[in-house]
Amino acid sequence: MDGNTECKEPVNTNDSMEMTDDPPTEEIQAGVEPKRHRTESTQPKTNIKAQIAQVFPKYLNQLTAGCGDQGCKSSHCASNPANPKLDHKAATVPALKLSAKAVKDKNPSKFLCPHVTTTTSSSSSSSSSSSSSSSSSSSASSSSITTSSSSSSSSANSSSIVVEAAAEAQESKGPSTAELPTASSTALTSLSTPSTLSSSSTAMVSSPEVKQKEEEEKLVVLTAESLRQLINDSRHDGFRAAIHQVGQFFLDHNSISHSFVAAKQDEGGGERDRKEAGFDDSNPNIDSEALAELQQVVEEEDKIATIMRDNLRTLCGRMQVGTHTFALRGFAVLLELPAFLDPEYHEVYKLLCKAVCKLNQQSTDRLVGWLSGYSVARLEGLVAVAQQYLTVRWYTTQTWRERLEDLQAAVKLLSLYQRANKSKEDRSLDAVPYEAFYNDAINAEIDIKQDYTMWAEGAYFCFCRFPFILDPAAKANILKIDARRQTQQAFFTSLFSHSSPYLVLRVRRDNLIQDALTNLQNRDSRDFKKPLKVKFEGEEGVDEGGVQKEFFQLLIHELFDTKYGMFVQNDEQNMFWFSKTSLESTMEFELIGILLGLAIYNGVILDLHFPSVVYKKLMGVKLRLEDFASLDKGTADGLQKLLQFDEAKEGSTVENTFCQTFSYTYDSWGQSIEVDLKEEGKSIALTAENREEYVELYVDFVLNKAVQRQYGAFAQGFRVVAEGDPLKLFRWEELELLICGNPEFDFEALQESARYEDGFTEDSQTVKDFWDIVHGMSLADQKKLLFFCTGSDRAPIKGLGSIRFVISKNGSSDDKLPISHTCFNHLLLPEYSSKQKLADALRIAIDNSQGFGMI
Repeated sequence: MDGNTECKEPVNTNDSMEMTDDPPTEEIQAGVEPKRHRTESTQPKTNIKAQIAQVFPKYLNQLTAGCGDQGCKSSHCASNPANPKLDHKAATVPALKLSAKAVKDKNPSKFLCPHVTTTTSSSSSSSSSSSSSSSSSSSASSSSITTSSSSSSSSANSSSIVVEAAAEAQESKGPSTAELPTASSTALTSLSTPSTLSSSSTAMVSSPEVKQKEEEEKLVVLTAESLRQLINDSRHDGFRAAIHQVGQFFLDHNSISHSFVAAKQDEGGGERDRKEAGFDDSNPNIDSEALAELQQVVEEEDKIATIMRDNLRTLCGRMQVGTHTFALRGFAVLLELPAFLDPEYHEVYKLLCKAVCKLNQQSTDRLVGWLSGYSVARLEGLVAVAQQYLTVRWYTTQTWRERLEDLQAAVKLLSLYQRANKSKEDRSLDAVPYEAFYNDAINAEIDIKQDYTMWAEGAYFCFCRFPFILDPAAKANILKIDARRQTQQAFFTSLFSHSSPYLVLRVRRDNLIQDALTNLQNRDSRDFKKPLKVKFEGEEGVDEGGVQKEFFQLLIHELFDTKYGMFVQNDEQNMFWFSKTSLESTMEFELIGILLGLAIYNGVILDLHFPSVVYKKLMGVKLRLEDFASLDKGTADGLQKLLQFDEAKEGSTVENTFCQTFSYTYDSWGQSIEVDLKEEGKSIALTAENREEYVELYVDFVLNKAVQRQYGAFAQGFRVVAEGDPLKLFRWEELELLICGNPEFDFEALQESARYEDGFTEDSQTVKDFWDIVHGMSLADQKKLLFFCTGSDRAPIKGLGSIRFVISKNGSSDDKLPISHTCFNHLLLPEYSSKQKLADALRIAIDNSQGFGMI
C-alpha cells in the first residue's frame, strides 16, 4: 500500500478528497456509466458534445493560423489583418465558445471561413489521438535522444519532424536512422535503471545520501540561456545539439527535480548563490520565471518544442516517487510549466495529474504544504491551468467513460490546490478567491440530479464529492433535489397516517408571531420537509408560492423589531445581533432558526441583516478578531490598536494607557453588569504580555458565551429543518447567499430575461415606457417593484436574470392599476395612454403592495 485511502463517507466538505487508485465496482473500473444513473437527456447532450469536439480543432486552427485568405473579413479568423493573431492559450476558450454556439445553432460551420483547412494543428492530432502504435524516435547526435511514442501516439507533424531531424543528421554524416535508439532503447529505460546515465527517481529515492554527489554530476543542465546558445550554434545542422539536450532533460526526472532553483536574498539584500540557497522539505524554492523563460525559448523552434512535448509525455506516464524531497520537487516543477495552458499539452497534463494522484499520503501532504506557501498569484495560476483543462475536456468528451478518464485526476489535483488555499484561509492569509474554484462549464451543463444520486449511492467519482467546483446555484439545486426526495417520503407517509401531505400554517396578520409559534411548536421534524402552504385568515389568496414569500417577509420584519428586545442593532453597519439581556423564551429564537431552514427548503429569499459571524457559526468556522469587525467595527478597530500598540514608540505601557482588566462590562436594563473573562479576571491587569489572550477571550465572550442561550436555541431550530449532508457542501459565504440572495440588483438582466404575452412585445410602447421608468427608479423603489411583482425584494442566487418574469397586456385603460401574480412572477400591465399615466399607476401599486387588496 502507498498510503492512499478511499473516503468512505458520502459527504466531502470543503476539504480535499484523498486519492484512490481504482473505482470500487466493475462498471466504473471499465469506465462505463452505471445504468441506473443514465437519463433520457444524456443522448442529446452526447451528440452536442460530439459535434463540439469535432469542430473545436477547426475553430482553434482558424483563430491561431487563419484560413489562408489574405482578404478575409471574418472577426473570428487570424488571417483578417484587423484581428490579433492568438496563440493556443489565448484561443482555447474563444474557440470553445464559437464551437458551442455554432453547434447549438445547428450550424457547426457557422463561423468557419470558406477557405479554412480541415487539417488541424499538431495539437489536435496529438490531443485527440488514441492509437497505441509507436512511431520511430530519432536522435540528432551520437548520444541518444528519445521521443515518446509508446505511451500515446504522436501527431503526424511530430513524426515528420523527427524523421526530418534524422534526415538532416544523415546529411551531416551523423549516424543513420537505423543506428538511432527508439523509445524502447536504454535511454528510455534509464528512467527505472539506477546504473544508467540518467538517474531515475527510484534510484534516487532508494539511497539519496550515498549517491547524491554522483547523481548531481550526471544531471542534464538546461536553462533558457544555455538553450538559446545551443540553438544559435546548431542552426547549420538542424539544431542537433539543442534537440539532444532538450530531449535528455525532459526525460530525466532527476534533472528536472534539481533545476530551476530560485536565488534567495542575503541579509544585505543581495542575491545568494542558487546552489547555496537550495531547497528543503518546507520550500521547493522553484524559480518559475526561469521555467517560463526556458519554455519560451523552446517554443521558438517547432522541432525542439515537439521533442519536449513527446518526451514529457513519456516521463509523466512513468513518473513514480517515494517520499524524498528531490523526487517530489520534480512534480512541483512540472505543475508550473506554462505549456499546460496550451491544448497541445493536455494529454501530457492528464498523465501528470494521474501521477500526482498516485503520490502516497506523506508526499501529498508535503506537496500541499509547499502549495500553501505559494503567493496568491502563483497558486491562482495553477488553478487557472487546471480549470482550463477541465473546461476543454468537459466540452470535448462525449461519454461517461471518457469523462471518467479525462476529468477525475485533474479534479483531484484541483482538490489539492483547494486544500492548500484553505490552509491559507485558516491562517488568515491572503488566499485565492473561492469563486476561482468554480468551473462555469461544468456548472452550466452538469446533470445535478444524476450527480446527486451517484453521490448519495456512494459512487467513486462525482462532482458532489468535490463541492468547491460547484457554484451556489448548483448547490441550491442539490438542496431542492434533496428536499423533494424528503418531501416525497413525508408525503407518502402522510397518506398512510391520514395526516396532511403539506405543512399548513394558518396565521392572522395581527397575531403573526404567536400564531406561527403555535403552528410550529411540537411538530415532528419530518413535517418540516413537507411542502409549505400559508393561509392568512380572512383572505382569499391561494398559496402557490407568493403567499409564503409575504409570510416570511412580514414575520422576519416583526421578529427583528427592537421593541421585542430579542436583537440589538448596530446602526452604523445596519446589522442585528442576539441580545445578551433578552428576556424572551428560547422558543422565539428557535422559531427564527426554523424559519431560516424552511426558507431554504422552500426556495424563499429572506431580508436578513445578520453579520457574517452567524453564518460562520452555523458552518462551524472558527471565529477571529476580523469576524468581530462584521458585528462591531469600531470595537474591533480598538482591539486591533491594542495589539499593535508600541510601548517604546508611544512612551507608555499598555497597562497605563488602556487601564483594563480581564473583565467585560455591559448594561442590562439600566444596571451595569461586570463579568470575568477568565478566573479572577477583575484582578488581572491588561499588559503587553497578555493582550493577545485578552483579545481572544473578549471576542469569544461577545460572539459565543454571552449569547449562548439565544444562539443555541436559534441554531437548534435551524438544524431541526436544515441539518443534512447537502448543507455540508456549502461554504459560509454560499449559505449567506442561499438565505439572503444575491446582493446585486441588475434590472438590465431582468429586462433581458423578461417574456411578453397577450399582445405585448418588447417593442410595445408601454413595455418600453415601463423599463425606462424602472431604470430611472431609486434602488429602494426598484426593490418595492420587485416585491410587488415577485413577493420578495431580494434577488435570487443567480441574479435577477434567472427570474422567469412575464409581463402581460391587461386591457387598455388609464383607470386600471397594475396587478401581479407573485406566485408566478407575472405582471398584468394595462396599456396606458402615456408614460406619465404608467408611472403614476406603478407608484400607487408598489406603495400599497402588501396583502391581497390589489387583486
